[in-house]
Amino acid sequence: MLNLMLGRYKDFISLTTPTTGKAAISGLNIGRLSRGIFLTYSVQDDVYPRLSEIAELKISNSGGTEEIFNIAFIDSWHTYESSLEALRLIENKMIDNSFIFVHDCFPPNLELISESFSPGSWCGVTFAAFRDYAMTSGRDWATVVDDYGLGILGPRNSVKRKDSSEFDVRWASMTMKEKIASYAESPISVMRGVQSSDFLTIIEAMEQRQDISPYINSNSTLKIPASNLALQRDVAIQQRDAMLESRSWRATKVFRSLKNFVTNK
Repeated sequence: MLNLMLGRYKDFISLTTPTTGKAAISGLNIGRLSRGIFLTYSVQDDVYPRLSEIAELKISNSGGTEEIFNIAFIDSWHTYESSLEALRLIENKMIDNSFIFVHDCFPPNLELISESFSPGSWCGVTFAAFRDYAMTSGRDWATVVDDYGLGILGPRNSVKRKDSSEFDVRWASMTMKEKIASYAESPISVMRGVQSSDFLTIIEAMEQRQDISPYINSNSTLKIPASNLALQRDVAIQQRDAMLESRSWRATKVFRSLKNFVTNK
């Protein structure tokens, strides 16, 4: 999805760790970039700099002017504090008309969610840090629900959303355990989930400061299960139910009924 943005947004910066973001960065079409800065930080060793050291880094062009960017990708260490700090660091290097993309904002099962590091696949609580940051960022936001989720922060000074802020108020006062439980109960609503097929439509709406609420399926009954197999089952059930309610399926059902009626006669 990042490559779909590079036609118009060519000043790119990324912030990842030695164990995150490799697939996205390796698949990036860097030939379409005017500038690309790829930053890596660590919380576990001294080979890579810490976030605090990167925050002090001045990225300047040949004329000595500090560089700013219009597209960013973050795949942070997935604790809450590190994810939030990474977002703030990148925000300070962006222009107003810019997009920030954050990986691992839609963990597909509870096994991937924990406040501290867990070996293997781990989304941590980046989703919670992303939501907390997005609410006060002055940017409209959403989350593409494919894979492990891609958070989208649109241009600054985005249109004021029309949906109620009652849940946002409750969310702000929740403990982390309560946020995880709320996410597991209603992930698409909590994370303003959108489908990947609507990605470019969402981007264009954000660029024009339009309300993106119509593209968010806030009434979805999908819940985050304890395991990935349970998620696949739930998604399959939702897809089946949606098909059975579709106009084309109903039309086909009527046709089959008429065919059976004629055959039986």
